[in-house]
Amino acid sequence: LLAAKLFNIPAAGVYHTDFVSQAEQIKVDDGLVKLMKSVEQWFYSALDEVWVPTSEYMNILEARGIERIRMKIFHRGIDTEHFSPRGYNMKFIKNKFGIREGTNLLFVGRISKDKNLDFLLDIYSTIAERKGNVNLILAGDGPYLDELKQKTSKMEGVYITDTLSQELLPDIYSGADLFVMPSTTDTFGMVVLEAQACGLPALVSDVGGPKEIIVEGETGFVAKANDADDWTKKIEQIMSMKETDPAGYESLKSKAREHILRKYDWNSVIKEYQTAV
Repeated sequence: LLAAKLFNIPAAGVYHTDFVSQAEQIKVDDGLVKLMKSVEQWFYSALDEVWVPTSEYMNILEARGIERIRMKIFHRGIDTEHFSPRGYNMKFIKNKFGIREGTNLLFVGRISKDKNLDFLLDIYSTIAERKGNVNLILAGDGPYLDELKQKTSKMEGVYITDTLSQELLPDIYSGADLFVMPSTTDTFGMVVLEAQACGLPALVSDVGGPKEIIVEGETGFVAKANDADDWTKKIEQIMSMKETDPAGYESLKSKAREHILRKYDWNSVIKEYQTAV
């Protein structure tokens, strides 16, 4: 950035991670959060262009004092050949991880407090008490992993797989019934793309970027952030659909895959950039 200013060269930057919101969720010192906001505002305001993953984050950054006129959407893509449905569904994860029969809720990502995983555990406990036949699979690694393992050690139906390889991810997506993303700090959510590319419907928060990746009611659903009743209701709705309306549930799965092929396959993304140029 300094070199660009010295030589009068236009500078562009990508906004990728919302460190400010993450810090607020983890509840770090207020003074540090204020400092992070100031540095973020200074840095991105010094750029000629700011490439942002979602329009939601254009609004957030504008509210933090960064001029919207500098912003452009940075479109993401995915390898839809690798992330594609596998044919064996539940069988793989049952054999691989010893998961019992039932509806499988899946979270994949960094295991950190800012991902709102305690809220997800509360939701799971409520549904498990009502329904019984439901599992929660948490795949990932991070600073909250050990504490999370302790919290869930006596929770029946909760499985923590640690980090999975890229090769295994399509298998676990294909073996689950619903992808759950309660985070309110994600600017985009590549895992939500991966899940849908594998034909897995997603339920995400209405705060943050992931809500823009799904088509409400067609490839998944959006629930109110930190609203336990809404999250519980929507998860139970999908569980009920799977049992009483299998054709409707299969439609969700196929439309999730079609949505990603149409909008986020790398060929489509590159073609969009070429057209823009």
